[in-house]
Parts: sequence; structure tokens; C-alpha cells
Amino acid sequence: MKVSSKICDAADWFHPEINAIIREELREIPRFHRKQWEFAMIFHVLRERGLLRPDSLGLSMGGGKELLLYAIASHIRQLVVTDLYDTQTTWDCAKTNDPDEFIRAGKPFPVDDNKVKALRMDMRALEFEENTFDFCYSSCSIEHIGTRDDFLLHLNEASRVLKDGGIYVLTTELGYGEEIIEHPNNYVFTRSYLNDLFEECGLTPETECNGSIVPHKVNYPIPANMKGLCHTNGEALSTSLFQEYTHVQLLRGKHPYTSALFVLRKESKSNVRSRMIFSGIEASRSFLAAGIQEYRSLLDTTRVTLHPFSFLPREVSPFFADHADFFAAMNQKPDRDGTLFHTDYYWFGTGTRTFSMKLASYRADEESLLELRLHRYRTAGPVAVECVKSMHCVVSGEAGKSVFMTVDVNDEYTYALLAKVVSGSCVMKSVEITSWAGTAPSQVSKATGPALIGDANPVRLEVRGVACSLKRLLHL
Repeated sequence: MKVSSKICDAADWFHPEINAIIREELREIPRFHRKQWEFAMIFHVLRERGLLRPDSLGLSMGGGKELLLYAIASHIRQLVVTDLYDTQTTWDCAKTNDPDEFIRAGKPFPVDDNKVKALRMDMRALEFEENTFDFCYSSCSIEHIGTRDDFLLHLNEASRVLKDGGIYVLTTELGYGEEIIEHPNNYVFTRSYLNDLFEECGLTPETECNGSIVPHKVNYPIPANMKGLCHTNGEALSTSLFQEYTHVQLLRGKHPYTSALFVLRKESKSNVRSRMIFSGIEASRSFLAAGIQEYRSLLDTTRVTLHPFSFLPREVSPFFADHADFFAAMNQKPDRDGTLFHTDYYWFGTGTRTFSMKLASYRADEESLLELRLHRYRTAGPVAVECVKSMHCVVSGEAGKSVFMTVDVNDEYTYALLAKVVSGSCVMKSVEITSWAGTAPSQVSKATGPALIGDANPVRLEVRGVACSLKRLLHL
């Protein structure tokens, strides 16, 4: 199987060579997840180009303790792994102040320790001599390192440390449309944006990227955070099943995207470069559009249940009784910034939508005042969060309360519900959030008491902390 630059396709899992790499080199059972695809494709390209040999020196950038590094290291002289290793990082795969011990202690299968060396290093400023490595690779790392200037710094650094004729195999997130998604440190690139980067850097890409996908429903796009729309309190079969749900073609808002593999070479002489052609991409876009329409119809006809804590760190709230054991086990005092719950951001298409919030308190002061908010941000372009609606409600004692919020949602935005404790003290024993298309007049009429704020004039909010959360929740 000759592999060139291409986008992720469910059909790739059924190619005998890719299947064998997953089973024999990564030592996993094949599953429809684009991260497994990235690992298998990078390994295959390096092996097919003759770079997995006993005398090769390789470089992994942003490698953390990914499974792939152990598979590659076992075939070469040594693999140097770099990442921003730090005990304070939000990435569990790089949370350490001793990178070498970290990756050796976490070996999923036996690998000679001398074959792997880990260093704390920024992939925009590689601390190696020129012409050091036979190959380098990164797996969905470049989109997290900053903005355009950072991407170019990184690509030119990779070129500098590669030997002449060496290759850089990278995967990143690629959208099928023309609008780039510039979420802080979490880009979804467009074809033209990548072509511009490749033209300016010191590496030469292959002239064609295969943009075709098999027209099979497993390639229909779904939100990466779909599990949070099917929330159940307590253990449920669906919770386990969603851990292995298809993660191939994804949606960021209404925009489909997936992983893409690119092979770049360091040429010994400067050559005239042609812009990369993405063959088959229009047919893929047409097929994906049908999948998006099916998902729209599902949203319009189905009541969804939102995970109330999915946007909070580690999905726990200091105001929720069931999460007290977490803070006790972590031996830490909860950070009470006033956020009772905060759902992830979801796309609901266009039209009128109702949100129901059922709150049951375990313990509350007589005058515990909550502010319920609906936030949104435009999916394409930079993130700017707005509050489009808010209302107040009082919880007291062990009483339950149902609150309804009806709004007109916009196709260009994703939405999240959250609650802030304004005054008083409360601990909740249950929070249930559901949503459906349209209104429920008999129910909504019960909520006429709370004041509605900001219906006509959305309020722009500070975006502190959004970048890290978006990266953590949307990339996985």
C-alpha cells in the first residue's frame, strides 16, 4: 500500500497493512478513532519510505507518552521525544517534571530504554544541531502551538534539524470547507491555509492529497462531544458504549473536519513548488452534507440530555453533593468561583429551542440566588463568548425547581448553559438539563416570574480559560 498525503477515511481500517500495524505494532484492537488512524498511518509512511531501520535517528514533536513513540522506537537506533512536559500542564500525557522517567514508567509494552529519550522542548525552538535527524513526525500537535507565525517557526525548525532528503510526517485537523476555525491554540485548518504555510516553509509537500472518503454512514460526521448530549445520571450502558463510538469524521458546529496526513520532504536544492491538489474533496463534501442534514433532522426531532458538568475541570462541581468525594480523594480544597454547572458548547442548528433545567437541592440557605445563563460563540473564526440570555431563580431547603428557557438559536453558533451562585450557599443533589426544538407553552408559562436579561442585546464576555477547555474537550 503506497501511502501519500490523505485524509482520514473509515475504509483505511480494512486495508491489511494498516490493520496489521494496529494489531501488531500498536498492539490494539482496531476501532474507528482518528487518533488510532494517525498513529498507524505515520508508522506506515515511515516504514514504507525505509526509515524504520536500525541506524535511524528520529524525532517526535509533541509526543507526550503516545503509544506511537514506543512502536517506532523499537525499530530504530533511537527516538528523541519532545513536549512541554510540566507538572502544571493540562495535558495528562505530558504532566511530569522528569520526562525520561515518565515515558519509561508508562511503557505499554517492552522497549529498550536506550532507544527512547524524552526532553522538555518547544517545537517552535528545537535545541538540536542542523541536519541531525533522518525523520521527524507529530500527531495532531501543530494546531495547538499558536497562530500563523508559530506554525511557520515550527515547520522551519523541523526543516533545519532534518538531514537532506529527510521527511516530516505530520497529522493535523483539516476542515472540508473554506472557513478556518481559529479557536485559541486549537485550529482547524483549511486547504488554502495549509498550502500557504507549506509554500513559505523550508519543506516540500507531496503534490497531491487524497481527499476521498468511502460513502458509508460510518463516515457521517458527528460532534466530538456527542456523549455529553446523551447524559444519564449514574452508570448506564450508553456511557460505556460511547467510549468506543465512531470518531472519524467530526463536526465543530456545522463544520465537518477530520485528521489529515501530510508528507513533507527536505530537499537538498530549492525546487519550484506547486500547490497541493486535494483530489476527491468535492465528492466527500457532498456526501458529508447529507450526513449533516441527517444530524440536523435528529436535533429537530429528538430531546437531548446535556451533561451539566462537562465544561468544568475534570467534570466536577464544588456545589454538587456527589462530587464531594472527588475533592476529598484529591486532598484539595474546591475552587469555588461560583459556577454551579457548565455544559459543553453544542450546535443546535437554526430555530426556536427550549432548555429545561431541573434543580434539586440537597442543602440550601433560604435565600440562595442562582443566575442561569445561556452562552454562545461563533464556531468559525476566533472565539468571542456572548451571554444571550440570563435569568435568576432562588433555591431553598431541599425543594426542587424546574426552570425553562426558550431562545432562537443561530446556525453559526454553539451554545452552553451554566449557573452561577450569586448569593447564599447551596449544595445540589441533582441537576438535569434537557433540550428540544420548539416551545412547550404550558411549561414555559410557569417560568414567567424570573427576570429575563439580555434577550435583544447579547453581552460580550471575557474569554479567560476558554482556550484550555476548548482544546481539552474538542480535540479528544
